[in-house]
Amino acid sequence: MTDDEVASLLRSDLPLVTIEAPAGCGMTHQGSSFAMDAASALSKGRVLILTHTHAARSVFAARTRAVASRVEIRTIDSFLTEIASIYHRTLDLPPDVAGWACENDRYDVVAARCRQLLESSASVAGAASQRYPIIICDEHQDASADQHHAVVAVHSAGSNLRLFGDPMQIIFADSEAEIRSTLGRWAALKDAGGWGELSTPHRWSSGTPELGEWILDARRVLSNGGSIDLTGNLPRGLRVLFAENSAKVPHKAIGMSREHRAPISSLLRQSEQLLVMTVGSERVAHLNAFLVGPCAFGKATPATTSRPWLLASGITPETSMRLPTAFCRSSLHPASDFRLRATAIASKPRWSRDVRDPRAGCLVSCKQSRTTSSRNRLIVA
Repeated sequence: MTDDEVASLLRSDLPLVTIEAPAGCGMTHQGSSFAMDAASALSKGRVLILTHTHAARSVFAARTRAVASRVEIRTIDSFLTEIASIYHRTLDLPPDVAGWACENDRYDVVAARCRQLLESSASVAGAASQRYPIIICDEHQDASADQHHAVVAVHSAGSNLRLFGDPMQIIFADSEAEIRSTLGRWAALKDAGGWGELSTPHRWSSGTPELGEWILDARRVLSNGGSIDLTGNLPRGLRVLFAENSAKVPHKAIGMSREHRAPISSLLRQSEQLLVMTVGSERVAHLNAFLVGPCAFGKATPATTSRPWLLASGITPETSMRLPTAFCRSSLHPASDFRLRATAIASKPRWSRDVRDPRAGCLVSCKQSRTTSSRNRLIVA
């Protein structure tokens, strides 16, 4: 769909609209723009925007500042915790629900009990819907089953619901069963109301538009269970190099020939930091032993450096590589200069479970602010 068609669908009279939004295609813009228009038209109540992170909350707050008095932006955990605090006796929770959930990491319990309350009590769900006649959910693919059904219960009580998400960007599922369950909920939304999909890769339009189109094409291939050939013609901004792990026991160490090591050493000497994504703490230790330099492997480094790197571990050097669906979480700067190196150090990479980082995304994903240099580099080892 075009951006205008998506905008029109969001502003329709349909009670439920779901927008599938690949990374870099303008989801935050569409969501905040709709929130502005919806808030301006409300005669009572407020628009509620639910996010999963405080960072996303801050972005929406900045973009809807003009109608701040009519928009409430919360993390979904905060929203459900507030409801649980009001009805803590009914839900058999301590009075300080927020403190208890934070100290004991029991937001899942809060979500489960709030879901039961909202689904069983028309008055509670109705009160929430009157307060928030319009609800916008950001990155809804990361909502748990209980979070999803809690929001749907408020929607069923009268709130119009707008869901944004991308099933190719699931990062909080802890098992294959959870992933399948999430995908099932997402698929069911197609028949539950209005459905649209953003399809213009805006993030790369001013620098490397061909890279943006390539990423969307790769996303479609992966979503259909296909494989991506990284040995063929690649778009400007993406370079792929392979290096063999020559260690005698590959799963316990990393080693390379002088020929394969030389370009990596050269790149490290030219760079100021390296963000590492790997399959476990043991591999982090291997990388520390192998690449000794100015980089702190496995640790987050300041975002002020001009040339950040991302290294992800766990790829096999196959001619045609079946990459994980997380690949499409790519959020590269428009003028990115990628150098992708793959080292065979894991015979069975488990991307959906192991290689994920909410801040940087997953494989081939390095989110950069607009104030950083466009020279992003990526090593995958």
